[in-house]
Amino acid sequence: MAITKQQKNDQLADLSNQIREAKSVVFAQFSWVSVEDAKKIRKNLREQWAVMKVIKKTLIKLAAKEVHWIEISDESLQGQIAVICSNDEIVWWPKVIKSFSKELDIKLTWWIFEEKALSQAPAQELADMLSKDQLIAKMLWSMMAPIQWFYSANKAVLSGFARVLDWHRENLEKAA
Repeated sequence: MAITKQQKNDQLADLSNQIREAKSVVFAQFSWVSVEDAKKIRKNLREQWAVMKVIKKTLIKLAAKEVHWIEISDESLQGQIAVICSNDEIVWWPKVIKSFSKELDIKLTWWIFEEKALSQAPAQELADMLSKDQLIAKMLWSMMAPIQWFYSANKAVLSGFARVLDWHRENLEKAA
């Protein structure tokens, strides 16, 4: 069924507003994904306060150009493209796409955040980066490590001292 020019203008305005208001926008190649898998991805994204839409590539290019003045080439938008917009943590959405890409044919193609656009390679590197919670946990672990080592070293010395005292007490009891 053909889409009228008014419907295209409405879709463009809606997409432009979503991109403008989002902290992070991910464009993902979304080929050969079943309806059930798409529903599962959408549900997972909705739980994390993100919206995914599959829209015509020309509308995507027009919206990106209108909002962030970004020229997206035809070569970088191959196949079906899903647009994922979020107002939550910036690094999370590429990670979600990456987790689904292990089992489905989904590839990260573009990523817009803080009015910067990243093509596939840099976006993939950032998707590989640890999440905020993981980074905090690593930092806390590294801060706790010296305390743990100090505790272990002192515990070893004190337990060794206690064993020597116990051995000495046993020898005294045997001698008496």
